Amino acid sequence: MEQGIPEIGIGNFVVYNGILNSVSVSNLNPSTTYHYAIYEYNSIDNCYKASPLLGNATTTSAPVAYYRSISCGDWNTPANWESSSDNMNWINAISAPTFLDNSINVRTGNKLDITSTLSLDNLTIDAGGTIEVIGGTLTLNEGTGTDLDILGTLINSNTTPIVISSGATIVVENGGKYQHNVINPNIPLCTWNTGSNCEILKFPPSSLNNTLSQAFYNFYWNNTIQTGETNLAGYLNTINGDFKLLSTNSLI
Repeated sequence: MEQGIPEIGIGNFVVYNGILNSVSVSNLNPSTTYHYAIYEYNSIDNCYKASPLLGNATTTSAPVAYYRSISCGDWNTPANWESSSDNMNWINAISAPTFLDNSINVRTGNKLDITSTLSLDNLTIDAGGTIEVIGGTLTLNEGTGTDLDILGTLINSNTTPIVISSGATIVVENGGKYQHNVINPNIPLCTWNTGSNCEILKFPPSSLNNTLSQAFYNFYWNNTIQTGETNLAGYLNTINGDFKLLSTNSLI
């Protein structure tokens, strides 16, 4: 809604006062239903007709776009994003990105928190950028090319495992890092390129599964809240780079 339009009560705006037969209203939110009332009045004595013409209309969904982050905060906050129709000319976003969009970049110095259920693909975390999954369910859909390309950091702090749809792919690149910050055993299935890193910050002592049987590159155990022995025998079989035991909470 355009700035400067007077508000009557809460959420009610006078968008036009005049003699024309039509009016255009801009800067509305996408996929939103707006209700309107049109009043007829006598301009001589300002006598309004008691019963207005009532109706409603729903704005169209936001156009498919390219997105890049510009600040830190909640994923769903449009102010944390810029969008572009051509990947060259950028404007302030009016909505947050989803799997319907062309591509999404979380850029260096920005940390975005996913706090509610969300489906994504064609997502890149640049070196120095961070995504932390805190709530809801993150689903990676199959799109064009790599669906989640990690050059920065992905932190999983959510008790609900990341859902990887059939055909969807996650690649952890050289210098990229996945941090497992939740007490469940489900590490997302990834391609771990040379120089990639998997760091365990929290992990259950039992109920392990085959998600530990991936071909990791660097694997770091840094469980500062560990309360008992975790036997990785038969699960953690392939580490192509370094294994570092950084913390077991003084249990070893």
